[in-house]
Amino acid sequence: MTRRRPQTSISLFPFLAVLVCAMGALILLLLVMTRRIRHEQFVVDAASGVVVQPQDSSSDRSLEIASLESEQLRVSHDLQELKRQEVELESSIADQQKLVAGLREQSAAMREELLRSEAMPAPSRISDLQQHISNLRSRQMELRRRLDEQEQRLLAKQLQLKAITEASAAAEQRLHNVRSSLMALRKQVHDAQQTTKSSGTETIVEFTNTAGTTRTPIVVEVTQSGYTILPAGIHIEPKDMEGFPVSDTPLMAAILAVHRERAKDSVTSQPYVLLLVRPDGSEAFYPAQGILANEKIHFGYELIGADQVISPGGSVPTEVAAADTAMAEAFRRRERVYANLRYIAQGIPPERSETPSDPSRRGLTIRPDGTVQSGAHASGPGTSSQNFAGGVAPPPGFYERRAAALAAEAVAREKKRSATNSP
Repeated sequence: MTRRRPQTSISLFPFLAVLVCAMGALILLLLVMTRRIRHEQFVVDAASGVVVQPQDSSSDRSLEIASLESEQLRVSHDLQELKRQEVELESSIADQQKLVAGLREQSAAMREELLRSEAMPAPSRISDLQQHISNLRSRQMELRRRLDEQEQRLLAKQLQLKAITEASAAAEQRLHNVRSSLMALRKQVHDAQQTTKSSGTETIVEFTNTAGTTRTPIVVEVTQSGYTILPAGIHIEPKDMEGFPVSDTPLMAAILAVHRERAKDSVTSQPYVLLLVRPDGSEAFYPAQGILANEKIHFGYELIGADQVISPGGSVPTEVAAADTAMAEAFRRRERVYANLRYIAQGIPPERSETPSDPSRRGLTIRPDGTVQSGAHASGPGTSSQNFAGGVAPPPGFYERRAAALAAEAVAREKKRSATNSP
C-alpha cells in the first residue's frame, strides 16, 4: 500500500487578525484626526467670524400677501353671489309653498264636495250627479298631479337652498381663514421689519465639506471697483491685476497670505474662498473665478444685493501685514520680469548708479530695471551688466553682434558725412 503524503496547509487566521487590527487602528486614527480638525476649525471660526445681514424679508412676502388679498376678494365675491342666490331661492320657495297650499285647499274642498254629492243623491238628478262626480274626480286627479309637481319643485328648491347655505357657510369659513392668514402674514412682516431695524438678523457664512469639517471661508467682496478681502479690508483694483500671469496675481498672493495666517498650527492645507458678488461686480467676478480655478482653490460665490450689509467683524493686524507683504512681492516680481524683457528686446544697457555705495548695506544693489550689481564696483569702468534678478539670459554672442552693428552704423554715418562734405 502507498503511504499518503502529508499535505501542508496555509492558515489565514494570522493574516486576517493582522488586517483587522490594522483597520481598527486606522479607524481610531481617523476619528482622532477628525475631532482634532473640528476642534481647530472651531477655534479659528470663533476668532474670525464673518457674518452677513440678509435683506428684509418683506419684499419676499409681497407676492404671498398679494395672492392672499386676491383670494380674499374672490371668496368675498363668491360669498355675495351665494347670498343673492339664497335670497332668491327663499322667495321662490315661499311662493311655491303658497301655491302648494292653495292647491291643497282646492283639493280638500273638491273632496268634500265629492263626498256630499255621493252621500245624498236625488233620484231625479242621478245622471247629472254622476256626470258632476266624474268631472270632480277628473279635476281632483289634475289637482293631485299639479300638487305632486309643485311639491317636487318645492323639494328641489329646498335641497338647492340647503346646498347654497352649506356653500355659503364654507365660503364664510374660507374667507375667515384667508383674512386670518393675511393678518398673520402682515404681522410677521411687520415684526421682521421691526427686528431688522432694532437689532438685525445675521447669518453665519460657513462651508461644510463631505468629511463634516466646517470651515469659515476667506470672504472676498467683488464690486465694480475691484476686490476687497474681508475682514482685513484689503482692496485690490482691477488695474492692479493687469500685466500679471494667472498663476501670480496680487489677489492670489493676498488670499494665500491670509490663509497661511489663519491656518497656523492646523492641518488645513487649502483655503476656501467665498466670492460675494454685487450687482455691478459681474465683470470682475469672471477673472477671479478663472484665477481660483486655475490654482485649484475651492471656492463658491453668492449674489448679493447692492444694499445688503456685510458685517465682517474685526480685522487681524497680522493678516493685513502678511497680505500687504505678499502683494508687494508680487508687484516686484512683475517689475523685474518686465524690466528684463525690455532689456532683452531693446538692448538698453543698464544705468550706472551715481550714488556711492553705503558700506553698512549689502554688497549687491537691485536697480529699477531689475539688474543687480555690486555696490563696491558701481562706478568702476568694468561694471558687469549680468542680470541676477531672474528673467531670461541673453543669447550667446549677443553683445558681440550688437558691438559689430554699432561699429558698422558708425562707419556708415562717417562715410555719409564725408560724401556730404566733399565738393
